[in-house]
Amino acid sequence: MELCPYCGEWATLEVAEVFLDTRELVLDACCEGNLSGWIDSVELFTRRERTRWVFEQTGLIVKDILVANDTLCWTLDYGLELRPVSFAEAKEFIRVHHRHCDPPVGWKYGAALFNGGELVGVVTAGRPVSRVLAAKRCIEVTRV
Repeated sequence: MELCPYCGEWATLEVAEVFLDTRELVLDACCEGNLSGWIDSVELFTRRERTRWVFEQTGLIVKDILVANDTLCWTLDYGLELRPVSFAEAKEFIRVHHRHCDPPVGWKYGAALFNGGELVGVVTAGRPVSRVLAAKRCIEVTRV
């Protein structure tokens, strides 16, 4: 361990708390100078160094750390995964996130896109509006 250039004590910097919903880290350091110096210099590290540090501190696999308003934020990278979704879940997701179209009235099937445990997208498919296409046994993507 090294001495902190700001306070003269042993230099410490660790993650005190992780908020998964807002994707924020609360850091604990030996002094405010060390903390602000680290936040200012985090962008000088390579992406690989930043993600390795977060993994060592929290066990989370992240894509990168972003600094916003003197708070360390990060983008999670669990790996996107397609999973089944119910019509009710898809309609609710569309109602909340699709501001310019209402949820579809019906559907044939759909799928959900998850980033870890977080639902980040849905796709719904249903009968086409055109009778000609419906007669040709086509399907129409109604929302993405």
